[in-house]
Amino acid sequence: MLEVSGLQTAYGASQVLFDVSLTVGAGEVVALLGRNGMGKTTTIRSIMGLTPPLAGSVRFEGRELAGRKPHVIARAGLGLVPEGRQIFPNLNVYENLSATARAPVDQTKFTWTLDAVYDRFPILKDRAHAMGDQLSGGEQQMLAIARALLTNPKLLLLDEATEGLAPKVRRDIWATIDAIRQSGLGVLVVDRDLTAVAAHAQACVVLEKGQVVWTGTGTELAEDKAKVERFLSV
Repeated sequence: MLEVSGLQTAYGASQVLFDVSLTVGAGEVVALLGRNGMGKTTTIRSIMGLTPPLAGSVRFEGRELAGRKPHVIARAGLGLVPEGRQIFPNLNVYENLSATARAPVDQTKFTWTLDAVYDRFPILKDRAHAMGDQLSGGEQQMLAIARALLTNPKLLLLDEATEGLAPKVRRDIWATIDAIRQSGLGVLVVDRDLTAVAAHAQACVVLEKGQVVWTGTGTELAEDKAKVERFLSV
């Protein structure tokens, strides 16, 4: 579904990514891991066209997306849950969800509707008239995920999926990621919880200084945490 190859990205004269390559298949969760400042968010932003790469390829379902505008990439079927959530604080929950909702690109696929996201996140239905800045951190993250799902993407990118959230909310988010995967979507997720990643991700990619230094399955991560933590410990 998604094939990233030889991705290189810079901010001005400072290069951040060096030949990053990864793949995400339909119905697969791929975790992107690494310490702070190692290029995880830049990888997500490069895939989405928010920080255009200097070189490399971003192919989605065989279509080259590198160098395309973010709205073109989104319309191709990629949905983003950005770091920091970036919900609209002065809109209520319903308005946040409605603002960017659209029909699916492929009408044969499962369609995310307002009722479907309310079923997945009942608290959002209960808080439908609450303003964005009145929500807790966990509620905001649920809203950010639901908003992305209502664009009916084929691939979902989640940056810092559970960072700073309470344990119960983290479990709920990972349960949602599992449900999304089972519906046939691909998922590329940035998260720091190695135990959760090992349990829920089919593949893992570790970045260090903008380069891929380890790849493996969730099972291999669980069996080799000591080695992986060498690249992740502070």
